[in-house]
Amino acid sequence: MLWLCMLLVTATACASAPVPTAVGRDPGEDSGGLQWIRVGLQQDVQIVELESEGSVELVALSGSRLRRFDHRTRLSFKQLAEGVELAVGGERFENEDGFRLRPLAKESRIHAKGNVYGGNFRVSRTRRGLQLVNILPMETYLRGVVPWEIGRPEPEALAAAKAQAVAARTYAYAHLGHWEPLGFDAYDSVSDQVYRGLTGVHSVTDRAIRETEGVVATYGGKLIRAYYSSTCGGHGSTLEDVWTREPAEYLSGRRDGKQVSWCAESPHFRWTEAWSAHELGEIVRKNLPAELDPSLDADSIGSLQDLQVLERDRSGRVQRLRIITDRASFDLWGDRIRWVLRPLSGFEILRSTLFELELIHRDDALVAVRLLGGGNGHGVGMCQTGALGMARHGYDYKEILRQYYPDVELQKIWELEVLP
Repeated sequence: MLWLCMLLVTATACASAPVPTAVGRDPGEDSGGLQWIRVGLQQDVQIVELESEGSVELVALSGSRLRRFDHRTRLSFKQLAEGVELAVGGERFENEDGFRLRPLAKESRIHAKGNVYGGNFRVSRTRRGLQLVNILPMETYLRGVVPWEIGRPEPEALAAAKAQAVAARTYAYAHLGHWEPLGFDAYDSVSDQVYRGLTGVHSVTDRAIRETEGVVATYGGKLIRAYYSSTCGGHGSTLEDVWTREPAEYLSGRRDGKQVSWCAESPHFRWTEAWSAHELGEIVRKNLPAELDPSLDADSIGSLQDLQVLERDRSGRVQRLRIITDRASFDLWGDRIRWVLRPLSGFEILRSTLFELELIHRDDALVAVRLLGGGNGHGVGMCQTGALGMARHGYDYKEILRQYYPDVELQKIWELEVLP
């Protein structure tokens, strides 16, 4: 437990121009000089339920204008064998490709999935159902990302919200067109960045977005891969130690502060997870095929007998873990460990691979497993609670970004010669 003790000691002691247009701008949309982003809200569903508020225009994707709604209106879209059907009031509309809803007033809104959104909406067909996409300017998109990613901090932590705005903006621009075969640029979930439209917008995060308008982080003249996670636990991860991806010098793990771990106030800074051997064995049998080999089944996996930490990375995280059963042994690497050792405490996956392993035996048989861990998330890039800690100690957003992305430059997006 030397690494964990050492971290514990240090924790306690211690005017816009037009944006060039690239992929991501929806066909037929006039961006008004601002880059738009397409966010996938629903995919491959049979029914899409929306509710309009304010003046909204219904347009067929083929181009014809169909109706205008000036009052709150419920709209139900259904997949047809040869197109999309819209039921609104007593009317029915059908179109082979789908429909678009366009706001006609600044205050117009669309309600979907329990949230409220601005911007345009597109309902179209996929091979397996319907797809719902929100199309809106990048800076408006950020209003629905930043408060859901870093929270709604007090004004004293504005610098952290600014750092989050720059990281989220950089991530979004760098990922334009990433899901082009699916017809959008970003998911609205942790698959990319959590996005909830205009639900939960906040004055501090709105100010952070406004005061950093267009600012992105670059390295060598290119947009960085602006990864971030909740809590690094005292030491960040190095990119290639977590995922099999091309290394980046600015994503090399480093200590989270010199005298103080900036994320030490996080409720996830230190944690414990525990299972009986039977409970963890069942969890492993359920999750191992998806993360290691789909051909595995419960019988071929067998009953859990032992766990062994084979290798740790430069941050102290478990990089290679061996699971031993009465049938075979299975080696897990990097972030996949979190998806197999799923906890009973309500978290979807294990909070971090920064842990010490405790095995409890009785009569030479494994009876229980306990992890003494630190951090929440993959640990690559910016530590969000660390950013909050730095902001509360008086650091500005540029200093925060350079703590977690060393040697990056901050530029306006329209200063870049080429967008990805």
